[in-house]
Amino acid sequence: MNSVREFNKFKKRISLIKQTFPNDSFPISLELIVFICEQNFLGKEVTVNSLFTSVNFSYTAIRHHYLYLLNNGFIVKKESENDKRVKLVAPSPKSIQFMNDLSYLDM
Repeated sequence: MNSVREFNKFKKRISLIKQTFPNDSFPISLELIVFICEQNFLGKEVTVNSLFTSVNFSYTAIRHHYLYLLNNGFIVKKESENDKRVKLVAPSPKSIQFMNDLSYLDM
């Protein structure tokens, strides 16, 4: 009985992810969001370069999903205070809310 309940929670989480991210390649968007939120939680800054090298997908695929996240308000881009050439990314309130919804989804 407990395993059925856990499976249903898993199905709900997958449904939420599919509703939030486009097409069938949502694992890339999800992995980028998780990486950004995790680093933010640990108090580490994420550069655009480190984001692109953090996951094992092609540069083109990562760029597509990065732009999706940026254009749809899941992440924000800003300049580093130490070096204006370095661009940083951080989670937006929208992505933090999504991660909270995903984490606390319950039946």
